[in-house]
Amino acid sequence: MRDAELAHLLRRGGQPLGTIATVLGELRDAGSLDAPARTLEGWRRDLTFRGLAQLYAAGQLSIYLDSMDGSASTGSASKHGPH
Repeated sequence: MRDAELAHLLRRGGQPLGTIATVLGELRDAGSLDAPARTLEGWRRDLTFRGLAQLYAAGQLSIYLDSMDGSASTGSASKHGPH
């Protein structure tokens, strides 16, 4: 039951089936949650880094688009949406 629940959670998190099989295999082999917990922590760090990078890039793109249509100097919302 534990394997099915973990597989379900990892799948909902977008992990490919091959990765899920690896995690479940590590869990069975290790007999503890230490190795999978380290793997999941690494994924969490990677997702956080990518999410922050995407937010930064979106902000930079918004600034660029505002400067292209001149709305940055007027302080009004642009056709790209409120900022």
